[in-house]
Amino acid sequence: MCGIVVAVSTSSAPTSVDAALARRMLAAIAHRGPDDTGIWSDGRVTVGHNRLAVQSRDANAQPLVLDRARAREPMVLAFNGELYDLKKLRADLRREGVEPRTSTDTELFGLALAMWGERALSRVRGMFACVAYFPERGEVLVARDALGVVPIYFGRVRGAGCEEVIVASEPSAILAHPRLSPEPDWESVSNYVVTLRPTVGVRTLFRDVYCVEPGCLARIRVGDAEAPIEYRAWWRAPSESACNVEDAIAATREALIDSVEAHLVADMTPATLLSGGIDSVIVTSLAARSTPNLRSFCTGARDGSANSDLDFARRAAESIGTDHLEVVIDEARFASHWPWMINRLGVPLSTPNEVAIHAVAEAIRPHTNVVLSGEGADELFAGYEQPLVEAERWISSGASGRVEEWHADTFSWVPRSLLSEVFAPAISVANEDAHLTLDHLRSVFLAEGDPRSLRTHLSVQRRLNLPTLLNRLNTATMLASVEGRTPFADIRVAEVAARIPMAYLLANDTARGDDRAGGLAIATLPRTKRALRSAFADVVAPEVIARPKASFPLPFDRWLHSAVPIVESSTAARLAFSPAVFAMLRGDVAANWRVAWPILNVGLWLRRWWG
Repeated sequence: MCGIVVAVSTSSAPTSVDAALARRMLAAIAHRGPDDTGIWSDGRVTVGHNRLAVQSRDANAQPLVLDRARAREPMVLAFNGELYDLKKLRADLRREGVEPRTSTDTELFGLALAMWGERALSRVRGMFACVAYFPERGEVLVARDALGVVPIYFGRVRGAGCEEVIVASEPSAILAHPRLSPEPDWESVSNYVVTLRPTVGVRTLFRDVYCVEPGCLARIRVGDAEAPIEYRAWWRAPSESACNVEDAIAATREALIDSVEAHLVADMTPATLLSGGIDSVIVTSLAARSTPNLRSFCTGARDGSANSDLDFARRAAESIGTDHLEVVIDEARFASHWPWMINRLGVPLSTPNEVAIHAVAEAIRPHTNVVLSGEGADELFAGYEQPLVEAERWISSGASGRVEEWHADTFSWVPRSLLSEVFAPAISVANEDAHLTLDHLRSVFLAEGDPRSLRTHLSVQRRLNLPTLLNRLNTATMLASVEGRTPFADIRVAEVAARIPMAYLLANDTARGDDRAGGLAIATLPRTKRALRSAFADVVAPEVIARPKASFPLPFDRWLHSAVPIVESSTAARLAFSPAVFAMLRGDVAANWRVAWPILNVGLWLRRWWG
């Protein structure tokens, strides 16, 4: 992973971001790339890049500048992420008469974009956010990988005779521009309080700062203030297709084995995050096959139980044979790291275990700068049982009412009806209607299909939940200058999962067959992730196959009180929240943890930016 800052003048004036300002903006995200900084500018466009050297340390510097001697079209590239299957990409380019000078993913990606334009996005495999400047046509292409592993944002700067678009890996780098003053987008803030998602569509918690959504691209015209930013999707998941259970299981196994191998390529030997759940055990087991002395890491709180993440992970590590390390989170560490992370990242946390993920990334950094995680399996292979059970009930009830209202009310952290009691009257958009939340849910369901189909609800889970979880991993690990990789959240794995019939992913309580594959009765498995559990039944111990969902859980409800005095000291928080909120926080905050967690995060965020 790396950090990107790009400034694009959309007027006749030059960009205001010279090399000195670019360095100051890159300093806001220095943790994303501690190994090198590069800046290029032609006066109209400035491209800055912080590099975390994961592969080809001496031959992969950025920004990459291609002239006509090397590429079909001159181009300047800033690229954040990793590409896999580089041999295939190199061979494809050679067939087109292009001879790469290196085998680095940066050069190959740049040559592919110069050769095929945006069609290159569908021809590469990997996790990426990229900004490609084509000076001859006066256009900048901004794109994000299909599943949203790598984030990218953009914002507009207006005034003083200059109009420009700033693109960056994190909002804090955009807001480091001296002509941008951070302002809350209160509708997005309300959506966060309801959903714990810090983005909704393209909108972020900041006015005039936007995110590129997974599988989407934006085109920006250089020097043309009248031209709108063209924005659209470049990838959609394929539709479910007919197959038998044996084929579904075989395809799942083949795709995951291939993906783990692809994700292991790095100059330093990657480690794995091992929680002791099925997803991380599969990744770690497959990685250990080709990685001698593989290190695995687990984090969590000691609760005295024999079935905590720490204990499950330790037993799994002993079985797999990894060099296993534990990072224990206690109340003091949580209380100090939580507000510190918000101060550094400039956005609220989405889940409490971001603190644990960052802590374990700090422990990983002395050993390696790459770690593999099991994120993505639940959204692709139907791992969240309760939300899908709720969807089944809604469908079987006759699917009456608007699906977006049902979804918002069923899965909210803070109910929409309480928003008017959460915020002060001056925050007029934070009302019980929560229009932005409902509008976004409506658009997602319309895009994914018939809401009376359980497959649609799984697709909505992927669209809504997966980018937030991947962003959680990305920002928490990159804050320690560690690259988090996700073999499950791989485009080929995602396309395999999307084609598997829903009956092979989630068991139907009323019609469980006795399908068998490899001698395993799939009907005997837990309801969730049927194909995945069956595909790796010979790899994963029975206690892990049957283990309920967990992901570095923390007893954070007992630790929330540490942030209350910090939020109470914030002038901005006192203006934003109602007196009832502070009365609740001064009371039994642990008992009200579901409401308190998002509110305290917003309070810490408000204090970070507005005092």
